[in-house]
Amino acid sequence: MNQRLYKGMVGVSLAAALTLSSVAPSFADTAASTAQASKQTVVNSTLGKVNIDSVSFFELAEVNLLSDRNGNTISFKVTVHNNSSTDINLLDYWTQVKSKAGSRFTVNLIPEDRLEERVPAQTSKTLTYYADVSKNLSLQDLQFEFVKWDFNLPNFERSLGTISVPTTYKAVTPANQKRNLLVDGTEVSTFIDRVIMSKTEKYHRPTITLQLENIGSQSFTLPAYEYRILTSNGLSYPLTLKGTSEMVLNPKVKDDIQLTGSIPVDVDPSGWKLQIALPLADSNVKLPIATYDLPAINKQEGGAIGTEHSFSNSTGDYHVILNSIHRLPSEDYDLLTADLTITNNGTETLELPKLAGQFTLDQNIDVTATAVLSDNVIGIKPKSSVSVQLYATIPYTYEFTEVRTILQEIEEDEQRVDLLEFIHNEDLSSINTIGVNGKHTLDVIGKRAALSVRNVLTYEGTSANIFSTQFLAENLEKRFSNIANLNAYYETEDGWLYPASVEISENKVAPGGKALVNFYKQFPKNIDTSKLKLVVGEAIIGEDGTPTDLYVNPVAFTLPDETLEVPTELKQLDMFPYEISMSKIRTQINYEAGTMTLSFDYNLTKDLLVEANTENHKLVLEVTDEKHDLKFTEVYSLENGDNPDTTLELGENSGEMVKQSGNLVFQIRTLEKYNLNVYHQFTSGQKKLIGSMEIGWFRTTD
Repeated sequence: MNQRLYKGMVGVSLAAALTLSSVAPSFADTAASTAQASKQTVVNSTLGKVNIDSVSFFELAEVNLLSDRNGNTISFKVTVHNNSSTDINLLDYWTQVKSKAGSRFTVNLIPEDRLEERVPAQTSKTLTYYADVSKNLSLQDLQFEFVKWDFNLPNFERSLGTISVPTTYKAVTPANQKRNLLVDGTEVSTFIDRVIMSKTEKYHRPTITLQLENIGSQSFTLPAYEYRILTSNGLSYPLTLKGTSEMVLNPKVKDDIQLTGSIPVDVDPSGWKLQIALPLADSNVKLPIATYDLPAINKQEGGAIGTEHSFSNSTGDYHVILNSIHRLPSEDYDLLTADLTITNNGTETLELPKLAGQFTLDQNIDVTATAVLSDNVIGIKPKSSVSVQLYATIPYTYEFTEVRTILQEIEEDEQRVDLLEFIHNEDLSSINTIGVNGKHTLDVIGKRAALSVRNVLTYEGTSANIFSTQFLAENLEKRFSNIANLNAYYETEDGWLYPASVEISENKVAPGGKALVNFYKQFPKNIDTSKLKLVVGEAIIGEDGTPTDLYVNPVAFTLPDETLEVPTELKQLDMFPYEISMSKIRTQINYEAGTMTLSFDYNLTKDLLVEANTENHKLVLEVTDEKHDLKFTEVYSLENGDNPDTTLELGENSGEMVKQSGNLVFQIRTLEKYNLNVYHQFTSGQKKLIGSMEIGWFRTTD
């Protein structure tokens, strides 16, 4: 039926905020280049004009369409330009919407426009209409007829003119272009800044960042819009606005809103559009506001290392760089690791998501990965970063040419949501090498430390030797802190791997203080340890809170040559963190008791700024006289031993070794010289000679 410009409207009221309406979509400009289209603003353009009289006219603009399961809803704006000297009575006019095939559709005014009855002389007034149209119709199928009551005609209607929607008209904002909208009379520039697509086993999870900029002169409050994804085959899925919906944007201020949703994974994501609609109060009508083509989601190709990507969740935006992908040897398998840096570029602290991951090898083999947060933090401060490692174990015999690293978030229902995917089909990362005398910084928040090789030592045994590498770890934190848990392995020149044990004090280290970290391994005597390199990584902590034998962030240390020269003066002998000097060494024989006594003075010092685990370290004194096939040995504890007779305490003290002399009494006339050997003994009896002095029997040294 015919409809006056103000009659037949649904009797409802609209919220105080006026509809966020599109500022007139443009016709397609076929001459525009792609470069010009980038972030170009869709400018005002009308669909046509119909004269009221010689000076006044109707102007049609902003025709939008919203699709849902029940059909299509269109909205459009009619501006009445009264350039005459008298008022225009809107009761004398109405508009009709019909299809080119002749179907007519009921037209309604939005509630706040239904009370408008006159347009004063020399003014203009814009009215917003909506109508439900057939599901199969497009905008180009529609015609808009403007009618005036005329009682001199048989049907009392006089057609003033009809406007058809041209084929070149585009109500949809092209991807990567801006559109200006009106919010409560304020002009707002809108632009889809980015689209991030994550995925679960069942759903696509788009996150759309819509940028809003108030280019008007007054503040506005974001109305309670509904947001939808419209697929290429006409399916519609709701989106949720993250955070508060009561956004107030002041003049010349720019801000973002984020929209998220869940769309079945079997729905093709190409050709999706974002639709914005405003529900009219007390009705089921949703007024079309604007439609945008989503920009293409870039597919990453080639190596992924060093490339920055971003993801969003309910907390905010996160920026991620993949630093390295390593394949690391372990005893029975290989460890596949990815080192990620997650940055907060915003102005507020972000909560750390519960992260997980997955490696996909050659697009076919999925390997579940665990996420490790090496930094001791609970959030990411503005302009700050944290390190995250993903790791998984794979058979050491398995070869692959491409690895996809997928960062995931574990939601409250324990479902994993894909956040980002890095595709890497180049060589995996090589392990950084630290040269002799170089330092490596363990950049673990709360446990930052500088790691450097102090010494290498070989403790000789009967059938096997222990090879040890001493590190100094300097605490770079501003408070007492433990050194991060570390794992390591030795690698021979021909590629054989030997997992190393680690010895470190459990005590916290003072700021600027140091800890002695000792990596060691027992090797067969035929292994050339002079060509070894040591790979050190940060140990992964298990669910029970204890370190595992897995590790991340590896670095290789070039080891210095071992000092093989043995001091012949027993002064300042190195048993780091201890140092010992011996003097007034003399031997005596007790004929009645049949014993040999070695007595000595000593000065035992310790670097008190170094925390060290010395439980398995002993000092061994050995008296040997090869000419007479004599050997006497005593093992001494360093500090706080169980037996005071065989414990060397800090400071200047005296000590002695008393041994049964056997036949020594009968050889006294031929005794000339003996060697006093000093050993550093470690673990199960292996020892390193750290000093040897030739001394005359029964003489006293200086």
